[in-house]
Amino acid sequence: MQRPLALAALARVARHLAAVPPAARLRRAAGVTLLFCATVARAGDWTAIDSHALAAAPADERDVSSLARYLGRAARSDAERLRAAYRWVSDRITYDAIAYRDRQAEFVEADQVLASRKAVCGGFVKLYTELARELGVRTRVIRGYAKEPGHEPGREIPAPNHSWIAVQIDGQWRFIDPTWGAGTADADGHADKQFSEFEFLAEPDAFAFTHYPSREDDFLYSQRFSKQQFERLSAPVERLVEFGVAPGLLLGRAVTPGFDGFAEAFDVPAGLVRDLHVPLDGRLAAGPEHDFELNAPEADDVALIDGDRWLHFEREGAHFRLRSAVGAGRDVQLALHLPGRPAYLTFMRYGVTTPAGLAAR
Repeated sequence: MQRPLALAALARVARHLAAVPPAARLRRAAGVTLLFCATVARAGDWTAIDSHALAAAPADERDVSSLARYLGRAARSDAERLRAAYRWVSDRITYDAIAYRDRQAEFVEADQVLASRKAVCGGFVKLYTELARELGVRTRVIRGYAKEPGHEPGREIPAPNHSWIAVQIDGQWRFIDPTWGAGTADADGHADKQFSEFEFLAEPDAFAFTHYPSREDDFLYSQRFSKQQFERLSAPVERLVEFGVAPGLLLGRAVTPGFDGFAEAFDVPAGLVRDLHVPLDGRLAAGPEHDFELNAPEADDVALIDGDRWLHFEREGAHFRLRSAVGAGRDVQLALHLPGRPAYLTFMRYGVTTPAGLAAR
């Protein structure tokens, strides 16, 4: 199945701008102890291997074997071989929404996909795994359930509807979804070739909100949860993972009884927010202090906006931190400022829970 438009739209959410704050700066209290998040390993620099993959000429694309020989020519590791195949497939193969709608061509051969340049998930996976085999990398195909566009939390997904790939890199399982990596398509067959980095060598837990295996042997997530729990999960976590929050931490929180959703994270240019250590729940309690910490190498200021109060983070180089309580009765935002820009860029937003007896300001 195609990548849900709701997830793809995260990359195109309108940026939220905040007015320039008062000049006065408020400092945090000392002695921060972080309790909320862990960081994740960063992706490698794929610039050279991506350029090589995208430069493949028609003569290199005659058949799967010749394409694999070309893609492997610049690769020096299994990760680079897998990356070359991922980048080529995501660029050259288009999701066939008409075939998916009409339930056609679910099982095709790799050479057919290469010739037609169109496929649904079965064709994407078939071509990708054949390229990986030619490149000498072992892969594992996982068949299961994926959330279609417009999935309503709790709605049953009656039958397996998607395929993706597992691979071991340096002894660790990673997931690849070449179908969703290629973008989206609508029911009329119009493709949106929005390349997605998120679906390449992802930690399995990053897929747990959208992909659920049909076989017990393919359950590679760190937490055990049922298909019914999977169908109820609704929080989009892609942006939080890109901000540096560990996928396993997000999954563990999401399957906790009584969990009511994550903080809202907005699209900002890649790399602006890193190593995020903040409260994850979507609502902060008014009254007690909360800890916030992140790296923002291009920013000259980070602020918590609480109504008309601007609480500025303490800065040490690219590292920003703040400990503060929030007021009752209104949402709060985290925003950063880039040198030379007239406005702040909001990257997270929380609701606020007001304990009984604490009046809203």
